[in-house]
Amino acid sequence: MREPAPPSGPTRSVHPCPHRRQGTFDSMTVAVVAHIDGRDKVESVLGGWLEAMEQPNSAEWLAERLRDAGVAVTPSN
Repeated sequence: MREPAPPSGPTRSVHPCPHRRQGTFDSMTVAVVAHIDGRDKVESVLGGWLEAMEQPNSAEWLAERLRDAGVAVTPSN
C-alpha cells in the first residue's frame, strides 16, 4: 500500500487507520508484487526485511528476494 505522502509517527506505518477521513483513502494505491502461499513461506522469503527496509535500496532488496523465491508477480494493467 502506498500513501500519497510519506508516513509519519512512531510506527511509520503505511496501513490506513480507522480514524482517518475517507478522502485520504481515495488517493491510495495498492500494488500486488508477490503471491506467497502460507505464513512459513512469507517468513522465509521476507526474513531480514525489518533490518533491510531501513537501509538504502531496500525496495531492490525486496524485489530481489521475491524474484529469487519465485513468488514475484508481473504487474497487470
